[in-house]
Amino acid sequence: TSNGYDAYWMMQTLSFAMLLLRLLIMVRRNKRMAIVTDTLIVAANDLFHFCFVFTLIQTQYAVCGVVLYGDQVEEFSSLHNALYSVAYLAIVGDWSKIGVVAHLEGTVPASSTFTLAIFCSTVVWINFF
Repeated sequence: TSNGYDAYWMMQTLSFAMLLLRLLIMVRRNKRMAIVTDTLIVAANDLFHFCFVFTLIQTQYAVCGVVLYGDQVEEFSSLHNALYSVAYLAIVGDWSKIGVVAHLEGTVPASSTFTLAIFCSTVVWINFF
């Protein structure tokens, strides 16, 4: 049932994206609201590059988490779990899911990797604004 569930959410995401696109096209007809869509069109290149860099950094930390802590921490036991955990951290900011890595017994790389991940994520988000 996992494949059906994933396919359902993929279709929901696609449906929402198409709905958002239709909304932006309809908003463009209004002169005052067209400013918003024109701004998004002008900023599309920068937004794409930001999303690319952000995704690259988050994927890097997910892969590092799998390699370093995959056998010790459930959140990093597979690449899928690691990507989900890192994305959850970036979007929601729930540090308890990833914070378990910083408390591994006797591992200096664990706390330094965790601190570096927090720092890089914060710098990327601040750079966005």
